[in-house]
Amino acid sequence: MLREFRDFIARGNVLDLAVAVIIGAAFATITTSLTEDIIMTVVSWMFGGLDFSSKFVILGAVPDSYHGSLTDYAALKAAGVAMLGWGQFLTVVINFIILAFVIFMIVRSANRMKKKAEAAANRIIKDFGNGVQVLNGRYGPYITDGEKNARIPKDKEPKELTAEECAALLAAAPNRPKRGGRFGKGAAKNAKAEKPAAEKAPAKKAVAKKATKKTTKKTAARKKTAARKTAARKTASMSDAS
Repeated sequence: MLREFRDFIARGNVLDLAVAVIIGAAFATITTSLTEDIIMTVVSWMFGGLDFSSKFVILGAVPDSYHGSLTDYAALKAAGVAMLGWGQFLTVVINFIILAFVIFMIVRSANRMKKKAEAAANRIIKDFGNGVQVLNGRYGPYITDGEKNARIPKDKEPKELTAEECAALLAAAPNRPKRGGRFGKGAAKNAKAEKPAAEKAPAKKAVAKKATKKTTKKTAARKKTAARKTAARKTASMSDAS
């Protein structure tokens, strides 16, 4: 029985428990100071008082032996006066909400860091040590060497790929376009800038020919419309003269 009790006590780490108790006490002191010295002072100022915990309602009779102030909550409570201490209750509730919110933010941050670490660990399927890796991507596993990406064929298992197979897939993969700007617009600009001047000249001529044809068609249409209007006017004037 003594051995079982000794094993039960030795289950937890005494040093970790001591650190947790000390940090918890210090953290509780910070929370209490934040509540009493900052939050409650602002709230009390909004309600017209310096001490929010002094707000209460006297329900019973004050003893004749009491000679203190009728606004001193602690003295009235010590004298045994029945009171509704809604200010003190509100202070405790706000203290609890602040403490719960701080703990929530700590746990939330810890969970996010844990998820990021797990995602980074689970992303690497295989690492060959020479910069070539098999990674889990948004659209499935792929091979990368930092400069090129290659898709893995469906008939091959990512974990069973060899360095030679990955090198062959990367050699057959196209080069990634240069990134720049937002949403890949810079890549299109870079691709256009890389075109030689000999390829750009015919394109400009074709655009100019199309623009000339459009203006010619518009001019011809305007002339036809004007001729029709003129003929209609002449016909109308001849009919009026007759």
